[in-house]
Amino acid sequence: MLFFSYPTSALYTMDGRVHKFVGYHAATTVLELIDNALNPAVDELTPDQFAELVEGRKSDETWVVDFFAPWCGPCQQLAPELQKAARALRAYDERVHVGSVDCQAHSQFCSKQGVNAYPTIRLYPAVNNNRRMQAYYVYPQNMWRNADTIERWVFGMLPSLVTQLGNDYWTTVLDSDEPWIVDFYAPWCGHCVQFSPVYEQIAKALDGKVKLAKVDCDQWPGVCQGAQVQAYPTVRFYRGRQHGRRQDIWGMQLQTQHKDTIVQAVLSQLEQLHDEL
Repeated sequence: MLFFSYPTSALYTMDGRVHKFVGYHAATTVLELIDNALNPAVDELTPDQFAELVEGRKSDETWVVDFFAPWCGPCQQLAPELQKAARALRAYDERVHVGSVDCQAHSQFCSKQGVNAYPTIRLYPAVNNNRRMQAYYVYPQNMWRNADTIERWVFGMLPSLVTQLGNDYWTTVLDSDEPWIVDFYAPWCGHCVQFSPVYEQIAKALDGKVKLAKVDCDQWPGVCQGAQVQAYPTVRFYRGRQHGRRQDIWGMQLQTQHKDTIVQAVLSQLEQLHDEL
């Protein structure tokens, strides 16, 4: 057994495999690492399995694949973070899968795939993804390799029920007879970045009941100024115009970024609107 950095802990499981954990760990972290080893959320892929599961994936499936080498220190540090991200992604959408390929054991395969640095993380998008522009996306080298950052990157690549609006906000939302939720945000805003996957979950929860949109206030400053947006993110609910009159810009401010609270508030408004009709 070779160890390339210290301290390194090793867990030997009944199937004869050895799981290495690099660095110092608190008791809770050790328990997480043991759980990851016994109940992995990341599928280990052989070249044949890669061909079957990733290249032959269903049209609505997304795969995130980590190409790694066992001797690579950054790969060892990434492993528990990837497990944590995999659990969160699967909880969000069971059609998102996370796998790994050992490029020491399958060096020819990794070379054929064009992998020349470790770790290399690639996302293979769903075929029916409305955001899909290429066969796969490579995780940026300048981004942190922790669970939260990986999750946010993947969320940004998944099929979205949220419409991006600009100047068409005025007619699409304010002149609509249907209810809308609009998230006014800025790309540099940390709270906006954290809220983005939550907003996607809200869209899933309210699918068929309410339409959801986002306005990038960096790209469309005139729209956000006209809507009197003064903080990011600003989330508003628009009930739909009444008697053919355009709605006002304020709608109903949703003073929270909590998914269940927003969903319940909007459902309550829809029920009230139904009673008024």
